[in-house]
Amino acid sequence: MRQPEAGGEPGGDRGRAAGADHTVDPAAGGEALERELVVGLEDRAALRQPEPGRAGIAVDRGHVPAPRAGRREQPGAAGAEHQQPHEGRPYNGPVTSILGERIAELRADREHGASWMARRAVEALAEIAKEPAGSGEELLGRLVEAGRELADSRPGVGAVAGAVGRLLAATAANVQLEATELQRLVAEEAESLVDGRRRAAASIAIQLRERLEDAVVLTHSASATVREALLLTPPDHVICTASSPQDEGREFAEELRGNGLEVELVEDDEAPARLEWASLLLVGADTVFHDGTLCNKAGTSALAEAAARESVPMVVACEVIKLAPIDAADAPALDAEPFELTPASLVDCVVTEEGTVSPDGIGALVDRTPFLREGYALLSR
Repeated sequence: MRQPEAGGEPGGDRGRAAGADHTVDPAAGGEALERELVVGLEDRAALRQPEPGRAGIAVDRGHVPAPRAGRREQPGAAGAEHQQPHEGRPYNGPVTSILGERIAELRADREHGASWMARRAVEALAEIAKEPAGSGEELLGRLVEAGRELADSRPGVGAVAGAVGRLLAATAANVQLEATELQRLVAEEAESLVDGRRRAAASIAIQLRERLEDAVVLTHSASATVREALLLTPPDHVICTASSPQDEGREFAEELRGNGLEVELVEDDEAPARLEWASLLLVGADTVFHDGTLCNKAGTSALAEAAARESVPMVVACEVIKLAPIDAADAPALDAEPFELTPASLVDCVVTEEGTVSPDGIGALVDRTPFLREGYALLSR
């Protein structure tokens, strides 16, 4: 196995990272890192029926294989083609087409990360909001029904529920407006959400700068937020896991190499031992719960345990929109999303656009972010 290049001292700087909060300007550095993701008609999944299920953020304890690389999620029994038809209240006309197409796209997608999925869900709600409505209450009811189905389409991805919930919370807070005015507000809020995601990634990347300088970083899966940080501040050496069974880490490693980074690709079963040479374990997140528990790609917990044994700090890069206002124990379990739980005790800190917090500070951050609670309540009714 190839050793890290000179400049990244094996095992150096292994002390546990400080968990102090550091607030930054979320707009700082945004221009340099903004990257628009455009999905054309040729990239859209074929129309399938959405599945029944409960709204909200869920966690699974298992995973199934996929045919090609992507960010995190796996196909298989959970694929759209294996789902039962939706049993909820039907939509008519254009709304049915927009919602059905986007649900099918989200459920079938195995190439993009949570932030992309959240953006596509928000765009769908913005399109649905354009359809005529007799009142603000009628528009809100339509969006809530659609939002629940979108959140159910990928219940293990907290960013989808978070983004949809934020849009619903803003709509509910202004439901007294005339329908046309409320439609305008929904469009503006949706645009703000998309722009905010780019600013969030830029802010997180800036906060990680000091940790990444001269570091030997091991990362798992293919987090878009981690990628932004690594490209902004290239460490001395990056160790990427293959991230089976989807193997998205292979493509991630090639992408980083193409941007001039020194990258080593290792198989998943070899990765825990490689932490002997690392100075930082840096991962993204699908969800971070109110109690600080991390939900991420299967295999994360084994790496976290190995990092703890080697006194290598584990840092999670996570936008606020991925935080859940419930504890992990209260989240419904899934059987088909390739995620697992990593206890808060194994995480040194979580870096968000609102600052760097310790796992036991996540609850306070969630509590002072009203749209997380209000949006989740709308999705859970």
